[in-house]
Amino acid sequence: MSAFLHEVKLALASLRRTPGFLLTVAVTLGITLGALVCIAGVNRLLFLEPLPYPQQERLYVAQGVVLDKGEVAYKGLHTYPALTQLYNQPGVFERAALIDFQKKFLTSDPTQPRLNVTYASAGLFDLTGARVGLGRAFQQGEEVGKANPVALISHQAWRANFGGDPDIVGKKVALDGASFTVVGVLADDYVEPQLHSLEHSTDIFIPWESNPRDQHARQDWENFDSNILIVGRLKDGVSVAQANAALAGPLNERFRAQTAGIAAFSTVTVDIGLQSFARVINGDSNTVALMLLAGVCALLLIASANVSNLFLARTAQKQRQLSIQASLGAHRGHLFRSMFAEACLVMTAASGVALVVAIAGFALLRRFAHGKIPRVQELALDPLAVLFVLLVGALLALVFAALSIRMVNYRALAAFLQSGGKGSGMQISQTTRKVLIASQIAIAAALLVGNFTLLKESGEVLAQPAGFATQGLYEIDLSAGEQKLSPEQTRQQMMVIDAKLSAWPGVSGVSFVGDGPTSTAVWASTLHRELGGSDKFNPNTNQVDERYFKLIGLPMVDGRDFSAAESNDRAQVIIVNETLARAINPSGSAVGVNLFWNKKTEPYRVVGVVKDVFLPTVEPVGRLYIPGPTNMNMVVRMKPGQDMDKAALVAAIAEVNPTLRVVKLTSIKEAYGKLLTRDVTTASITLLLAVLALFLAGLGVYGVLAYSIKLRRHELGIRMAIGAAPRTILALVYRDSIIPVAAGLAVSGLAGMLIYSYVRQHVAQYPQVGATPILVTVVLVLCTVSVACYLPVRRIIGQWPVQSLRGDTAL
Repeated sequence: MSAFLHEVKLALASLRRTPGFLLTVAVTLGITLGALVCIAGVNRLLFLEPLPYPQQERLYVAQGVVLDKGEVAYKGLHTYPALTQLYNQPGVFERAALIDFQKKFLTSDPTQPRLNVTYASAGLFDLTGARVGLGRAFQQGEEVGKANPVALISHQAWRANFGGDPDIVGKKVALDGASFTVVGVLADDYVEPQLHSLEHSTDIFIPWESNPRDQHARQDWENFDSNILIVGRLKDGVSVAQANAALAGPLNERFRAQTAGIAAFSTVTVDIGLQSFARVINGDSNTVALMLLAGVCALLLIASANVSNLFLARTAQKQRQLSIQASLGAHRGHLFRSMFAEACLVMTAASGVALVVAIAGFALLRRFAHGKIPRVQELALDPLAVLFVLLVGALLALVFAALSIRMVNYRALAAFLQSGGKGSGMQISQTTRKVLIASQIAIAAALLVGNFTLLKESGEVLAQPAGFATQGLYEIDLSAGEQKLSPEQTRQQMMVIDAKLSAWPGVSGVSFVGDGPTSTAVWASTLHRELGGSDKFNPNTNQVDERYFKLIGLPMVDGRDFSAAESNDRAQVIIVNETLARAINPSGSAVGVNLFWNKKTEPYRVVGVVKDVFLPTVEPVGRLYIPGPTNMNMVVRMKPGQDMDKAALVAAIAEVNPTLRVVKLTSIKEAYGKLLTRDVTTASITLLLAVLALFLAGLGVYGVLAYSIKLRRHELGIRMAIGAAPRTILALVYRDSIIPVAAGLAVSGLAGMLIYSYVRQHVAQYPQVGATPILVTVVLVLCTVSVACYLPVRRIIGQWPVQSLRGDTAL
């Protein structure tokens, strides 16, 4: 041990004389190793770390499946009475819970913020092992069928909305005017299962039975809702298949009985598909996480190959020092220990950089990836991550030392010293140099094809036009809160608000709508060709006025727009998008076709067809537009250079009706940008990885070629002295380099085909590799290699041959 410490001291003294070498290796490996720790942490959470809930492997969401004529129409939808039946179904769950996700105004607060409110039965906190920091959680008295106006506050909301009041338990809070008594505050370490969406974090929990649905809604078997869920822990010995069968049979029988005689449901059945908590929470993030992990692993391999070149070159430079050590009696093991000590010091510095990069990376992921990556708030630099960095660092140090000692010809060291240091000394063999080039090209090419494939897919999404204008538009949703307005009162207040906003000097137009153009909400209504017929469509439906399409710039491709009279009278006319129009009449125009909407006995006539809109997170669907919105949601267009002032808007709305609240004020440009967040993030990361891969591969190839040309400078000098033109020298270098480059591309292609074949067979969702990413990769690799070849040889061809023959060339 003391001998190794002595070698460490000597290595430290040596590294102090070459700070550039130490800095280059530490930064190159530190950044790539730190990135690997971050992405490996994400994959560890998604694939290896259990959810932080007791018996998490038995926790499931009973997702509703709606089928029409045996084909899946919708997933994740339930009716309210269906949930009640599933909750009371014996023999499946040993503990179950009902959940309803909503948003409510905290009317007991003067600022009346809108909070995420979850109505849940007490079983949710038993299933997730929730601890409370203050007070208590829900009890058996707050179960299904037993209403009790109490509230449980999340730790984050307690801090943000209640100032961390230590005496909050027992106080009252009002949500949309309804009063609840606070019985507890959840502990800071409670991790809410993100079963509704990654963006949803509950502020206040209310017992299930206190949800605001009326008696009719609680008995309505026709209204499917995506905001209500049932979760549970399976009983011991009950498989997923057995649970699905036990739940689905009685549920479908009851559903068919309740909807008997309703034509719209004559071909509709329901089923149950149990999904594990992990599957629901992770969603489709696993594939992206694995692709990113493969990318950073390949990046680390390229960086390691480059650092290997640096260590080999450094060993060649130290041949005089090694020769002296050999002459003084140092054995091969002593030389290896010396090299290993130096590699350990270098990797210690690189590991330190990696830990700093990992800490910063985890912080950035927690801040910016919340709502986009599952369980991201659980990421942290734990002892396992530190151990991983140290082990990888030690392994790389061992590899670098082993590579360096392999090029040492121990017997030739003494002869080198006797020759006064003349001659070639230690050299990296030509075969080794070609293998190094081929391996770096193979890794870089595989990484580039994968990155460019993801980049191409994301780029196509980002390049796809929305189909409507986004600049200068704002979406505004209003709510009457606890005040119940009649349809006529709502209409009158809409007219007053319309006139008031239209009179603003910065406003160029106002339109009332059901949902704004960037809404991903689904209102699937029913269109029949014949009254009571079975031939039907289920388009996503919106209510708009006569100004909507012109205001958002959504062009009409056939027929006409609504008139003001049709909007005011809610006339029985409709406008459809191109997708729905093709379904209605595949061989001609849909304009003039009469259809029956929902349960109306009088037909609706198609008067126009508008272009499809493109929403990045939504599959292309048929869209139906009905005239005459019934709620107070608006789209407002501002004049160029003008922005919507929220304070002025709130004041203007209060003048019309003090009980009206601004539920949402969103720039449509920003809202559409949020829909693109996933693809922007993917494109940015893949582009960064591609640039780094090219840079590192080019740097590695340059290092090997520079070393090779340094060994050949006398040969090249002689060729030039006897008349070889510079282009002839360049052609010679290019010809010698193209063989390992071609070999690397071939290996990469073969490995890529094998991996892609495996992925297609075993992965449900995978990116399609096309010709474009492969072609771009080959072109970029060849260009990079061309530059890497030219740079080291340009000094030789740009000077007198005698300088190369004297060895005056500095590469």
